[in-house]
Amino acid sequence: MAATHVMTVTNGVVAFYDVPAAYPLDLATADTLCCCAQVTTAAIVATDNTTDVPATFCTPASTRAVASSFSLNVEGIQDWGRGDGEKSFSEFLFENDGGQVLAVLLPESGGEVKAVAEVSVKSGDFLGPAGETLVFTGEFGCNGYPDIFVGPSPGTLLRKGQGGSTTAAFPVTGTVTCPAPVILGATEAEAPKQTKQTVDA
Repeated sequence: MAATHVMTVTNGVVAFYDVPAAYPLDLATADTLCCCAQVTTAAIVATDNTTDVPATFCTPASTRAVASSFSLNVEGIQDWGRGDGEKSFSEFLFENDGGQVLAVLLPESGGEVKAVAEVSVKSGDFLGPAGETLVFTGEFGCNGYPDIFVGPSPGTLLRKGQGGSTTAAFPVTGTVTCPAPVILGATEAEAPKQTKQTVDA
């Protein structure tokens, strides 16, 4: 019997690139944003779709599965107007609302599961309840199937999707250093003490 395989997200990255993008993509020079410190959840979520088949003279009506739809669901901490010189994730979502970008997901530095997807950006929330950490949620629709890669770097493409990958190997290279998170309204004592994290594709 095979042992239980457990996955966790550690030191991961969500990076965005303008489309059309030049391959291979480089984490160190993401066109728009490379963010891990502000993101609390990032997942490519599948939604099942079906089609109804009417009854005929000799067969009953039925429902059949068709290709699934996918979305990139992201949750995180708002960081409008951050003053540390780093790119703001909240501002990126607002400025690119309605636009198309490539999203790259690496759940673990140098890990063996990675993905690239073309997504439609939607703005996140602005502010919220008093006295609470301000958060946002976003659901970004994917254009067709994402490109998902598994196995040791450079990985193997499971099926050809719309991520724009031109080869069967993961089209992202490089290293990025993510800034410590920013929490609006937090005092220095309340702010997290996380140091910068270095992530390898």
